Amino acid sequence: KNYYFSHYDPGQIMFSRKSIKHFKKKYKNINYVTSISDFTQLESIKKQIVNNVDINFILFNSTPVTSPKYPIKCFITQTDCFIEYNDFKLKKITDDINKLNKNFENVFFFNTSKALCPNDKCFIYDSKNDLIVYRDQSHLTKEGANLLLNKLNNFIKSNFKKN
Repeated sequence: KNYYFSHYDPGQIMFSRKSIKHFKKKYKNINYVTSISDFTQLESIKKQIVNNVDINFILFNSTPVTSPKYPIKCFITQTDCFIEYNDFKLKKITDDINKLNKNFENVFFFNTSKALCPNDKCFIYDSKNDLIVYRDQSHLTKEGANLLLNKLNNFIKSNFKKN
């Protein structure tokens, strides 16, 4: 298997047609994986999708954001803490990513918020299971990331065939 990694800043052009030709010679498939957390990133990726139909785009929406003080405070007090997933901005971005997913065969969407937030309730700390999901306002703990593992594996298996 071959892998290539490069980091791009939001809004920056990911790669040129010349780069794509180079990658196509080297790699059988090109999959661009990124998280979309704001409208600037969303608009940038839309342009890339339209101009690069020979690349698969694997998109994630951002995890809901909490206050930085809650994860440790909830853990110490052993109190259930959660975020209600009703943020209009996140829902709008998620809706727009869903539209891209439906309108372009080369777009695949893993809905991180849906995977983390059953019934639109995103736990920061779950006292019943003694599980701290967030380590700060937007990053998951190892245990929090493990909540996504099976769902992400199923997403990959259902969307990408083994070569």
